[in-house]
Amino acid sequence: MITRQWMAQARQVSSERCHTALRLTLSCLLLTLLFLSLQLPFLAVAIIVVFYVTQKNVVLTAGIGLGFIVVALLALGEMLLIIKVTYDYPLIRLVTSLFLFFWAMFFMRVLGKLGLAFFVVGLVLIYAQTFPSMTGESEVIVRLILWLWTSMVVAIGVIVLVNACFVQAYPHYQFGQQVADLYEQAADRLQTAPAIEGHVGIIIAEHLSQRQTLFKLACLTNGRFKQQKESWCSLSNMAMRCVELAEAYRLNPTKNDSYSAQALAHCFRQLAEQARQRQLPTPLGLEITPAEPILIEISELYHQFASGQAIVPPPGHSEKPPLMAADAWRNPIYLQFALKTLLASLICYLFYTATAWQGVHTIMLSCVIVAQPGLGATYQKAILRITGALCAAGAAVLCMVFIQPHLDTVVGLLLMCLPIFALSAWLAAGTERVAYAGIQLGFTFALLFLSGFGPMSNLTELRDRMIGIVLGVIVASIVYLYLWPDSDAPRLRRGMANLYRQLSHYFAQPAQNATPLPIYQCVQQVEELANRLCAEPLASTTLPYRYAAQWPINESVALAQQLAILATGYHRCAGSDDRYLAYAATWLGAYASHLAEEGEYPLEAFPHPDRHNPYATALDKDLRRLAVWPSTALQTTQEVNDGT
Repeated sequence: MITRQWMAQARQVSSERCHTALRLTLSCLLLTLLFLSLQLPFLAVAIIVVFYVTQKNVVLTAGIGLGFIVVALLALGEMLLIIKVTYDYPLIRLVTSLFLFFWAMFFMRVLGKLGLAFFVVGLVLIYAQTFPSMTGESEVIVRLILWLWTSMVVAIGVIVLVNACFVQAYPHYQFGQQVADLYEQAADRLQTAPAIEGHVGIIIAEHLSQRQTLFKLACLTNGRFKQQKESWCSLSNMAMRCVELAEAYRLNPTKNDSYSAQALAHCFRQLAEQARQRQLPTPLGLEITPAEPILIEISELYHQFASGQAIVPPPGHSEKPPLMAADAWRNPIYLQFALKTLLASLICYLFYTATAWQGVHTIMLSCVIVAQPGLGATYQKAILRITGALCAAGAAVLCMVFIQPHLDTVVGLLLMCLPIFALSAWLAAGTERVAYAGIQLGFTFALLFLSGFGPMSNLTELRDRMIGIVLGVIVASIVYLYLWPDSDAPRLRRGMANLYRQLSHYFAQPAQNATPLPIYQCVQQVEELANRLCAEPLASTTLPYRYAAQWPINESVALAQQLAILATGYHRCAGSDDRYLAYAATWLGAYASHLAEEGEYPLEAFPHPDRHNPYATALDKDLRRLAVWPSTALQTTQEVNDGT
């Protein structure tokens, strides 16, 4: 089942993914031409920089690129200083580097998005340990370090130039496309299209996570957008509110105002078409008198926008994650993570130096690359690394044996590399569950086949590097599994409890103040944790949360999303004296405590809803379908009894 989901995500097509893949492919081909023509070393490093630096828009790409240059300069300068002072004392050099590596891994874990900078520092520190074993001349080592930094700078310059040539990489274009997508989703739901992709909660949560950043960057980079920013903001706010209301209308079993719904859907498609052309949409005249409360609210929003009035966003706000984890200095899990990564890297370094096997220098890099918060994320990345590396090795062998002998121009070489880089770019532009396989495919192919400045014929080097990758992944996986296994199971259970707690708050609030946005954000977080949990080796006897395989995770997430939409419709159609949602809110709060293992499954009954409300039957049925989650304490006791 997991393989089937992976293949489905690998094949998923979208215009944004196509544009990103095109920019990645062009950057890789240009760097290959530039590095091989000028005989610059470290082409593989430049290729992996392409995948890490290229972001969704050119402004973020330039910012990340500048940060990469500064961080790499500091890390390599630090390494130069260490080698200068401790070159004749290998033990001191190793201890100093490992001490800095330990804290780089610690801050990589606790600093969230800024942790990428310390990930680069860790990679540089561990990779630079292989330089002294390559040569005994300090001057050569200094040149290698300087060329390493130069390759990063050249790669980032090419990346920014390539991205700047595509209008699809600019924030104002992407903002318009996202708004247009929301209106298309609303129109599909008003017309009750048979095949509707994605749940409205996830769609809104994804839009919220990017909206503020895109809006600010669009105002900074496009003068016309800045002049019309109030209108674009109102257009985005109306889209978020309308797509949620349209989903509630779709779930209404007694809807009978198809004429008004079709008219609104036509207007939304016209707004979407103009937004895709980067034009501020001009609303059409809308002469309808809808009878249903939800369609009345949608038409009022439309008329409000058409008259030039500002549309306020839905109540609530998107919470920004803190710069550093709140429990960074209290929770031992972060120090344990850094210690596990250090131990795995030391074991691999011991193997590397004891065997004097220069070809397996990738063994230590694997330990750093697969180091992720959570056992599931680590195993997921380990599988993707091995998969991408094996595909790259197969492609390199095929090119070396069957295609390379017939090439005599650089054009032929680029045409040979084009399908490999295109496939890696396509995967890298996909979701998180497939992206790293693409990064590894492009990087490993460049490392195995394009590391020299002439035809490759040595299969031994290819074999050694593949062995290094596989051994590093195996060592890291064993260390992370047996030493302080960091399962996502408790985090998922807490996240699920928080999801239903937010659902309880939504049920309890009056219709004019109720907002489902926190629910959708919780759904997004829980789904990310669930995807990572699926990759954990839950069948292993060493994992303390093996019982997580029995949890009804997918059913609970789907029900939470369904309940939020049904409650939206019930709110709009409920009378002033209807207390059903208030009773349901109390019951959901008790159910959230059950999920957090702070109470039993709530058995008390609550009254039936108003049968005249069109959403009553579906809402009441879904509430009574909420499943009992097994208690951790009961599971642990049962395992102990079985063992005795």
